[in-house]
Amino acid sequence: MSTKNTHTKISEANTPCFLVDIDRLKKNSDKMMETCRKLKVDLRCHTKTHKTLEAADILTGGTRRKIACSTIPECRLYADNDYEDILLAFPISADKIPRCAELANRLDEFHVMLSGLEGFPCLKDGASDLNAGKVWSVFVEIDCGYGRTGIAWDSDDTLEAGTLLKENPNTKLQGLYTHCGQSYDHMTPKQRKDHQKKIVSRLEGVAKKLRALGIEVPVVGTGSTPTCNMAEPVLSSFDEFHPGNYVFNDVEQLYLGSCKLEDIACCVATRVVCQRRDLNMLVVDCGFMGMSHDGMRQRPDDFCVIKDHPHLMYYDNSQELGKVKAKEGEKLDFERYPVGTILFIYPFHSCATAALYQEYLVHSGEKITATWKPVKGW
Repeated sequence: MSTKNTHTKISEANTPCFLVDIDRLKKNSDKMMETCRKLKVDLRCHTKTHKTLEAADILTGGTRRKIACSTIPECRLYADNDYEDILLAFPISADKIPRCAELANRLDEFHVMLSGLEGFPCLKDGASDLNAGKVWSVFVEIDCGYGRTGIAWDSDDTLEAGTLLKENPNTKLQGLYTHCGQSYDHMTPKQRKDHQKKIVSRLEGVAKKLRALGIEVPVVGTGSTPTCNMAEPVLSSFDEFHPGNYVFNDVEQLYLGSCKLEDIACCVATRVVCQRRDLNMLVVDCGFMGMSHDGMRQRPDDFCVIKDHPHLMYYDNSQELGKVKAKEGEKLDFERYPVGTILFIYPFHSCATAALYQEYLVHSGEKITATWKPVKGW
């Protein structure tokens, strides 16, 4: 829940801190809603990136309906605040059954995800935890080539999963879900268009086979921020989008062409704490505990962007300290960056960076307007 912050200006905040630009966030939300309206696709916004009630209220347009979560504490946060139609978008397993049953019993619409046939027995055995009249509402996760979780799109296991759910009196198939993670590969516009056509063909193919067996498939959906931020008309055949990162965007999305720099709604504020003139280097108070290591392996020379200082690069870190130098061997102007100078760094991966903070400072311009506290844990 939001609280009043003791600081009223960004320049007064303790560093490092995670800043959320509320104006940019709202624009990102509006853009995704408009994309879904044009394609006539429902938006099931994923909460995994921000994990806050306040952002979810914006992303759902205040409806407090139709979200996807990555953890049970997220589901509980939203259930406690009158949200409905919540999907735990994570493979179901026996250890999660009691907590999922508690959510299913108190909500009109709570869905779990079956990511393989091995997950079905716990749903069957866990039916005793459900109240009378309740059944497990299940999304079957399909792997359309990403190679992570889910049943391979061309496997007969997809049909067996649908049959098991249909024939069991305590389960019902709610839909098919795929995370098209291949969209995080760098693609030309043609490659992106071809990729989206392939996802549609594979997922709709599974739905068609299930329906041919008399198995209802109410919802077919896909999601990833690059896909949904750069959606082609072919995706209008889906029922649902479930992106998450778009709420903040980040430098990775920038490099993929999924957003512009002015669309990144989060950054880390950090102060210069040491000048190493002998090493032509600044040291800041934000190490991997405030920035994460994400992106450093993929793009060691430009994995993040320092706002308004294109000649500077954050290039290395330890637990609490980060190193900043001039690009291409330029001489640093140390008079411009005295100890105490605040730098604002757009992270490579906003999900990973946001997860490091117990609170977000929400601002409009220089003014801090609220503090949001993300839910933690699994």
